[in-house]
Amino acid sequence: MIGPADLSISLGVPGEFEHPKMIAAMEAHRDSCIRHKVAPGTQTRSPLLAKFWKERGMLFLGCNHDAGMLLERATEIAKDIHAA
Repeated sequence: MIGPADLSISLGVPGEFEHPKMIAAMEAHRDSCIRHKVAPGTQTRSPLLAKFWKERGMLFLGCNHDAGMLLERATEIAKDIHAA
């Protein structure tokens, strides 16, 4: 399971999750996992990135994080209340 934030920092492209260096490193990880019969995976920040990596063979995907999901839902609820 790749932690993309840490990997992006290690590669010198902090937070640039779609940077060519990131994609190349993650694809190399995926390929190595598949060769060794291990399910490749990564954490993502959005459904769009999760789809991107699913289409590229990642088998184990996390999307967002608990605080992010709570904030998104709380924002939706606040907007609904304000609109009422």
